[in-house]
This record gives sequence, C-alpha cells and structure tokens, in this order.
Amino acid sequence: MSVLSPCPAERVEPIVVEEMTAEGLTRPDPDDWRSADGPPYGYHIQSDEQVEETRAAV
Repeated sequence: MSVLSPCPAERVEPIVVEEMTAEGLTRPDPDDWRSADGPPYGYHIQSDEQVEETRAAV
C-alpha cells in the first residue's frame, strides 16, 4: 500500500499502523504484515517533503 500525505511520514505512520491493526492484520516482524489468510502486506509512506526533495535532486 502506498500512502501519500502532506504531513511528515513520522506523523502518518502511527495512523497507518493503527488502521492496519484495526483491519485484523498482524505484524510478526517489523517489516511484515499478515492477514488471517496469510498474504503478506506492506506499506510505503511518501510525504510532500519527500516529493519536494526528490524534485530538487532532479
């Protein structure tokens, strides 16, 4: 899952984690989320700050 936000990633990640937990996903290790069916899930958060840094580097 990709999350685009105008807020810094540090502020968004706790919300993403809370929502994934509320959906019933478990986190057997820090980089891996699993559903009850077993498929793995992950997420990537990109903030407007990161987009601007990327544009400046190009």
